[in-house]
Amino acid sequence: MDRMLKKEIMLTVKAAVQQAMEATEERYLCAEELVKEFQMFTLDWLKNYGHLLPRERISVTNGTSTRCSRWAYPATKIRRMIASGDLREIQEKQS
Repeated sequence: MDRMLKKEIMLTVKAAVQQAMEATEERYLCAEELVKEFQMFTLDWLKNYGHLLPRERISVTNGTSTRCSRWAYPATKIRRMIASGDLREIQEKQS
């Protein structure tokens, strides 16, 4: 096995393990909990730029109307993104 193949296999395994860990141990935080845990974010920042972070919400439609839960942010994923530098500089997509 050459070094390139070995490195590629190691990176693939690492990504798979990381994805599995995030899926099983993920905690979703509301905006208030997120700003307490990650103090570089503020409620005002989330109001303006929260759509740039990974987040989830649940929508329920009953034919004529749709109701949505509030946004929840995946703490483990955001922590990993901060550690890896993925959130150091975010580019907002132009519509």
